[in-house]
Amino acid sequence: MISAYFDESAEGSSTTGLLSVSGYVLDGAGVEGLVRKWRGMLSDFNLPYFHMSECNACSKHRKGAYAMLSDDQCDKCARQAIRIAREHQLHGHSFVLDQSEYRQILENEGFGCDPYTFMVWAAYIHVNRWVHETRSDEKISLFFESGYSSQARASELLEAVSQDEWGGKNHLASYTFVKKEESEPCQAADLIAWHVRKGYEYLRDGKRIRPDTRALIENKKTLTIEFDSKLLKKLRDDFCRKSGDLKEASRLIFSNPEE
Repeated sequence: MISAYFDESAEGSSTTGLLSVSGYVLDGAGVEGLVRKWRGMLSDFNLPYFHMSECNACSKHRKGAYAMLSDDQCDKCARQAIRIAREHQLHGHSFVLDQSEYRQILENEGFGCDPYTFMVWAAYIHVNRWVHETRSDEKISLFFESGYSSQARASELLEAVSQDEWGGKNHLASYTFVKKEESEPCQAADLIAWHVRKGYEYLRDGKRIRPDTRALIENKKTLTIEFDSKLLKKLRDDFCRKSGDLKEASRLIFSNPEE
């Protein structure tokens, strides 16, 4: 069984800025090794869970358990998290888009899928493709952090697409929304989701990518797709050409094939 864990990271609390859905694919040994070392890291720093935005906050804005850590301790914890995540992953998958662009080009034009759900779909598609191309005899368990505002819509989508066998090419065995605090691999996904989103913010603002972002992703197998306006318009045109309009495209893509 292949397990894929994803988390999302949004620009501030905005629903109009950049949004990343990113995570890691692991095999059984990878999950076991990551969980063991991650728990050791949390114990070393007396933390109940890892959350990159809390770990990165300046000292006067840290809350809860992170308020007890110094800047040096937070830096060491983040570095250790990067080492563990890099050690145990089979493959990384990262997706990012500007929510305002997405809504203007697709959702507001009739495509019945919000930005988060769209990237959940992208994660499913690309993990399934990777498994089919590299480990075609294995099944997939997908895990997403619970609590996002459009989780119900994303769950509907996953339920619909999981019903289609795709001529034997659909490897999804299960999908689950889990609390980050209860899943060490989802906390590792939080790490890459935050760094990917932050990296694209820096690029947009003309800044150099942070060294720790490079340390996380350099020389590792990570598929990264930015759904920029050009790509979104291409998808829009492809959907309309194949389905007639965006409303029908979303119905065909995200509905049970037997309906």
